[in-house]
Amino acid sequence: VQVALTDDSAIVDNPVVTENREYGVTATMKALARSFIPLLIFILVLYAGMSSGTNVIAGRKERGTFAAIIMSPIPRRSIILGNTIGVTIKSVIPGLVILALTLMIPLFFSIEGMIAALLLIISLAFFVASITILISVINDSVVSAQTAFLPIFLILVSSCVTCIQNYDEASEVFFYMPVYGQFYGLGYAFTGSPYWPGIIVSVLVTVLLGVIIVMISSKLLTIDRFTVSVDLVTAKEIKETKHGTRSFMDK
Repeated sequence: VQVALTDDSAIVDNPVVTENREYGVTATMKALARSFIPLLIFILVLYAGMSSGTNVIAGRKERGTFAAIIMSPIPRRSIILGNTIGVTIKSVIPGLVILALTLMIPLFFSIEGMIAALLLIISLAFFVASITILISVINDSVVSAQTAFLPIFLILVSSCVTCIQNYDEASEVFFYMPVYGQFYGLGYAFTGSPYWPGIIVSVLVTVLLGVIIVMISSKLLTIDRFTVSVDLVTAKEIKETKHGTRSFMDK
């Protein structure tokens, strides 16, 4: 009788490659750094820019004090630039507060990440300030300016939400784009691995767009219908003033 000799079992040294992932507190904190904290910074910067930027020019038009500024010898480009810088500073402050609180966590603290986050927040604040100033120039009241800025607010927040959903699958081109580059750049800056090529390009492009918007606002400020339409004076008031029976101070 012939018996076939076969091995019933064998030990094979063939390890299975598993995915190297982080769990626990570290994974949770990094998820917050790449989603919640950048989103919170975006919302605060947008809100601060909207509340202050829509009021600096449109609010003065509504109160009837902007015509005096236009009649002054100050160049209109200086008016726009000064207001933009002021709104940028006010918009940066909430972002810097969140940045300081975030860097107090040892897991997120790094000098390189802090510098990268500062550049991203300042460029974002300048971009938001330039948009709000443009809207403030076009509109004649604070409410109308805020209403016009609301769709932009929603679009930018929606962009942040899409970044959160596609964070691990995002194409490298998004790191070089305005808004997207700021969001992704903040996430990587907080986790200690800032992507400098994307940060530099996105910051420069964002600042360039802000400068272009500032120049457009300066041009629009030279058009009378955008500047003096609020301070309307009736023909009767002009006639009374010429005859000395009425003063503009009585208005």
